Amino acid sequence: MVLNTRKLDTARIRNLVALDFVTGYFDLLEAEKMILVAQKEVERLQSHSRNAQTLYEEGVITKNELLQAEVKISDAQQRLLTAGNLKALTTSRLNNVISRPLKTDIQAVDVNGPLYDISGVELEGAWRTAERLRPEIVIVDETVNVLELETTARRSEYFPEIFARGGYDYTENEYQLHEGNWSFILGMRINLFNGRATSAEILKIDHKREKLIEQKNKLIDEIRLEVERYVLDARTAREKIAVTENAVAQADENLRINRIRYEEGVGTATDVLDAVALLTTAETNYYRAVYDLRKAEAGVIYSTGQDLSEVYK
Repeated sequence: MVLNTRKLDTARIRNLVALDFVTGYFDLLEAEKMILVAQKEVERLQSHSRNAQTLYEEGVITKNELLQAEVKISDAQQRLLTAGNLKALTTSRLNNVISRPLKTDIQAVDVNGPLYDISGVELEGAWRTAERLRPEIVIVDETVNVLELETTARRSEYFPEIFARGGYDYTENEYQLHEGNWSFILGMRINLFNGRATSAEILKIDHKREKLIEQKNKLIDEIRLEVERYVLDARTAREKIAVTENAVAQADENLRINRIRYEEGVGTATDVLDAVALLTTAETNYYRAVYDLRKAEAGVIYSTGQDLSEVYK
């Protein structure tokens, strides 16, 4: 049973490392999407700057609007550099998880759709699954069984110890009547007084068992809280995706309209710049919601005690 608890602890650590890897992998994919969003923002602002340059040369706008566009481009390029640094840091962290050199390049492949659909997961059902599969709970149960066996072993010290010993002795001697002699001893040993050491050991084991049972109840509450957090995170992220997906389409249409208005001399440069910022924000929120959902899905798998390496195989 002790060996079994060691195997369960190994499985627990392996699953925890798998969760760390999956979270880092989705962080890397999110970082790549943030670079893409930043690049699009720079391109949109550069396109607006070219339009502003044309209108300025034609005398339609003042140089102030042209300078405003250039400042916005500089600001967007700084965010692009920050996104690139974040990706490099995330790559190094992921390499560290899988014990590779920190600067090793990683070509992360994106995923289409949920790898593990938890839309139908009910909280009560997830709690029951976690209580049945989480290695931590099983380890406590096995340890309690080990202590019960230790108690039984200790109680055996109250009873007499019966022993038997046999042997055969041979001496080559022509003057001896029997050169070979058999012997057999049967006896009983009993310890009438040992200073209540056995009783004290049994009390210590009983105390450990009671303490483990209390820890198990607390552990179950903590695991339930962990499961609930991941399930709620997944629901929130799914709702955010539904909201931000529409927001991206609306922000893109808003930018298109404001560009046309600006080119026709009806709109202002501020309207275009605000539209670019809104579209960038909408895209950022969408990708973050997507990968928040992916990481929450992995968290639900882990917190309910399922093997991540098997689910993502």
